[in-house]
Amino acid sequence: MNRPPFRLGEIVRLLLLAVLLAGPGGYAEGQETKAEPENTKAAKAAKAEKAEKAEKSRTGDPVVARLDGKPIYRSEIELQAEGLAKQYRRLPFENVFPVLLNQVIDRKLIAAEVSRQGLDNDPEVEKRMAAIRERVIHEVYLSRRVQIEVTETALRKRYERQVKESPAVKEARARHILVKTEEEAIAVIAELENGAEFAATATAKSIGPSAARGGDLGYFKREQMVPPFAEAAFALKPGEMTKKPVKTQFGWHIILTEDIREIKPPSFEQKRDQLHTDMSREVVRAEMFRLRKSTKIERFNPDGSPVVEPKATPAEKDVEPKPNPTRIMP
Repeated sequence: MNRPPFRLGEIVRLLLLAVLLAGPGGYAEGQETKAEPENTKAAKAAKAEKAEKAEKSRTGDPVVARLDGKPIYRSEIELQAEGLAKQYRRLPFENVFPVLLNQVIDRKLIAAEVSRQGLDNDPEVEKRMAAIRERVIHEVYLSRRVQIEVTETALRKRYERQVKESPAVKEARARHILVKTEEEAIAVIAELENGAEFAATATAKSIGPSAARGGDLGYFKREQMVPPFAEAAFALKPGEMTKKPVKTQFGWHIILTEDIREIKPPSFEQKRDQLHTDMSREVVRAEMFRLRKSTKIERFNPDGSPVVEPKATPAEKDVEPKPNPTRIMP
């Protein structure tokens, strides 16, 4: 039975993965089709001893499999894990290890076979490999720039500065009674001032959806309510009721503010991932700005004709993109 031909895109990916996963001493590298013969048992023993010492020198990076004697290291499985979807990267490494190990073994076997057939020298493969290599270099370079600049200390400083600069946010908890006319609202206020219980009155007379809850609206921020209602509710002290009806597009309200509280900012641990994402983007943006500024870039249309671009002013050329700071408070 004839072996089905490899697709070119698959060949490119497998070859690149072989280079990345195999590394020094990896399986694909070890496929020496024209290796010089070992003439003596002593030479073979010396080579085996050297390989064994090299393996032992990889502290914390144990061999987790061998293919025809060629080692696969734990670090190669960890590199494979970086390509997992986010939800799977959260799983314990031991849980995904068997699947990842099989993937690495399969890719090494196929990459070695591709190399044996000489397909890695195909011009189209080489062209695509070069493009993939550039993308990998791009990712690795920027990733290292982020690692250097986005440190734990930098993240904490950003967090502390933003907590200090963020305005305090307050929430009010209130009940209300909504009626259609001002006359009805005035009459309800008179009843409440004469001792009627607010929640029971709201249940009996309010036309709003909160009537079933005794008019309870729960906690809300100022911007969550229409302005006239929010102004009245936040102007009251806990336990106070509006003396006059408040008009909105929904009707006439009598408002009882039960509590006012200040929202504490999220902890550093709660905001750490978002801070890291924002700072990483800033580092990448700044680095690309620096590289573009120091390079003469000429652009062309798809047909090769020059692109006519408006000339930027000197001020515009020197303006670095501004970061978009994270709001600490909700």
